[in-house]
Amino acid sequence: MNEPAIEAIETFKRWAAAFNARDADAMVAEMHFPHMRLAGTEFQTWKTSEDFHRVQDSMTEMLQEEGWHTTVTKSIEAVQAGPEKVHLVIRQSRQRADGTEYNGFDTLWIFTKIDSRWGVQFRSLGIVGSAPRFSSIRMKATSPVPAAHKKAVVPLRPNFPLPPLFFLRRLISAPCLTSACTN
Repeated sequence: MNEPAIEAIETFKRWAAAFNARDADAMVAEMHFPHMRLAGTEFQTWKTSEDFHRVQDSMTEMLQEEGWHTTVTKSIEAVQAGPEKVHLVIRQSRQRADGTEYNGFDTLWIFTKIDSRWGVQFRSLGIVGSAPRFSSIRMKATSPVPAAHKKAVVPLRPNFPLPPLFFLRRLISAPCLTSACTN
């Protein structure tokens, strides 16, 4: 894993700890603005840290109403990492006080390095409460792929609509798109 990916993951971990503590100042310290969040098909944009601060009381109230106690990070994968931008796919679990998960979902977070500081600038959440488990999805080929192109093409699509994160996971898990390819 390269240095930008490691730094983005550390930034995420600090943000997640602040989220669980409901510490808006500490969350903002790990963000860049304008900041965007895509939940379902709706974008939320906070142009400034003050905009983000304004909604935190209502966010905390919403979390409490749904029985939230903490959010646990199940996995983090750097799917793209460059010197100024990193994409992380993160599996998260919202849990009740007894540790039971009531909402598991995948998210795509984009971190940017601005003025020598890493911060999350974009988050895209999977379909709340209905994120599919990727290992159980049956795939079918959309068309035959010429042998010369098999290393560069992932000719699979689901039998039903899925959020874009599914395709990112499929892409990064394709053996011929990684350094593990031998042919």
